[in-house]
Amino acid sequence: MNSSTSSSDEAVFGQGPIYPPPDGADQGLWLPPGGDLGRQRLLTDRTIVVLLMFVFAVIAIGLLRTDTRFAGAPKWYWMGKLCWGADAGVVVAGDSRVYRGIDPAAFQGAEGIARNFGFSSAKLTREYVEHAASLLSPKGERVLVLGITPSSLWRVDVGNNGYLQAQRDLARLRLPIRLARALEEWETLFQPVSVDAGFGRAGRVRALTNDYVQVFHENGWVESDRLVADPIANGLAIVRQDFPEGAASSLDLQVLLDCVQSLEDRGVCVVGFRPPLPPDVAVLEDALGHLNYAEFAEQFRMAGGSWVDVDWTGLRSYDGAHLDGVSAMELSTRLADHITSERSERRHRSSAD
Repeated sequence: MNSSTSSSDEAVFGQGPIYPPPDGADQGLWLPPGGDLGRQRLLTDRTIVVLLMFVFAVIAIGLLRTDTRFAGAPKWYWMGKLCWGADAGVVVAGDSRVYRGIDPAAFQGAEGIARNFGFSSAKLTREYVEHAASLLSPKGERVLVLGITPSSLWRVDVGNNGYLQAQRDLARLRLPIRLARALEEWETLFQPVSVDAGFGRAGRVRALTNDYVQVFHENGWVESDRLVADPIANGLAIVRQDFPEGAASSLDLQVLLDCVQSLEDRGVCVVGFRPPLPPDVAVLEDALGHLNYAEFAEQFRMAGGSWVDVDWTGLRSYDGAHLDGVSAMELSTRLADHITSERSERRHRSSAD
């Protein structure tokens, strides 16, 4: 009677002989020989739950990681600019007043993408200008926009040239730039949490610690802001540091003018402008920087380039030297309007010829 009941139970429930778990085995996870479908499903479900918990934990850490807008410049950012290909319709080049002050998105249109190839303390040497021009697409209309400051033409062989530093960093890099970027971004997942809120009140309070509030855009523009007690005094100090009084001029304008003429001969529309400064700071730069912009603008036009005079009205500098994000977008729109007009005029002259 008992044996018939046992075999019936086997037929109904699919149970085999009862095997006790080995010593030390988990009572909940151990499966007897031959297995039990119910317990197999339980083990599978538990595995799925653990995996889902891991995924959600990683996502949560990612959402709470340090906001890269407030971090220092990513190590890969400047090296990445050197790895851009020849696919742009408009390229902007110059020093920090350019990479912080021009949003290439304002130039982007039917002719292709636009990039900001600016670097900290970049010098407008032949090598650098030609490199910037090499990023232009061989097809369609091509425009190179040069932000020209006295410091970008002064003592080109010394100083903290961000363009040359990026070249040295890239030469030492032992990984592909994309992999280096991916590893650095993964590393930021585990940095301390930041609760600052963009360019709003919390972000500006953070700037009181003397940190830049920065957004590193993929197109090369670094949108910036900073709380400085007296921006004009700070800007004047920057100019005095760049150009000590009594220092002899070493501006080599002819090298740049030769580059402009050569590029124009190759069909590149070269646009020059002075990255704007607050009027008081601009006056001191004129006095110490040894660059007469009125005369240089005329020489620039004689070399075939197009010059844009930028009005300070409606713009704001957060430190007396660099534009905040809103002003940078305003300046970019003004330059984009000029480029549109210049292209139209050149098309008209070409069709008339």
